[in-house]
Amino acid sequence: MNIRPIEKKDIPAIASLHKNSFDKTHFTSFFSYELLNRYINTLIEFNPYSYLVEEGGRILGYLIGGNHTESALNYFLKNNYLKIILILLLHPRFIVEKIRSVILKIKKVKVSSAEYKIYIIATIPEAQGRGIGKALINIFETELKKNGINEYGLSVRELNINAISFYENNNFIKVNKIYKSLYYKKIL
Repeated sequence: MNIRPIEKKDIPAIASLHKNSFDKTHFTSFFSYELLNRYINTLIEFNPYSYLVEEGGRILGYLIGGNHTESALNYFLKNNYLKIILILLLHPRFIVEKIRSVILKIKKVKVSSAEYKIYIIATIPEAQGRGIGKALINIFETELKKNGINEYGLSVRELNINAISFYENNNFIKVNKIYKSLYYKKIL
């Protein structure tokens, strides 16, 4: 098992892993592969802590984290807004969710005090339970500590029981709940 930073050449494989890892409750699961490639590319360009685990040339999992996710999302939206609007119109159940996130931004609601965050962590289903998520978190934490960063956060949907259990077993502390999302923080 090899852990390394994500490179541009990895993006198509990560997009495929992403498509297969996130169910239809995630807005990005409706992105085309082309749009998903752009989305992941933007996220890793803006966030310096992006890693993958590979074995035998196959990517088993990845993590994207940092402190510029908001800027990445704004940039991505600005450059792909027509496609995003079309996806919203085709899948209107996400409209309320997106309106709520805009309201939170307008009201400047701070969901967590953590500046650095894990934005996405995913493992292929057949490799779950092999310690890949833990290995990704360990490398992320090691790099944060090297740079003097002593806390970070993440969010998870409240129905994602497996992920919640994983985070709580890895010493994350729940700090907030807004709508259908739970917000966690970890002190290093």
